[in-house]
Amino acid sequence: MCLLNTYFVSSILLSITYAHLLLKLRRKTAEVTKACEKHYALEQELAFYKIDHKFDSLSRVPVINMSDSSVVC
Repeated sequence: MCLLNTYFVSSILLSITYAHLLLKLRRKTAEVTKACEKHYALEQELAFYKIDHKFDSLSRVPVINMSDSSVVC
């Protein structure tokens, strides 16, 4: 009878520990997912910034100073 109670208590403790680990895993998974989404958004923002910067530099027309034949951007 005592062995059965010990097994039952061990089983309950193992279940509680397992449930606690699952909860921690879910929290960590949520944190990692949120961090990945933030990283993705920042990568997109950086890519658009680089594209905008590239097109801004293309839209500048060089001005030619006729008096000394120099080019000013």
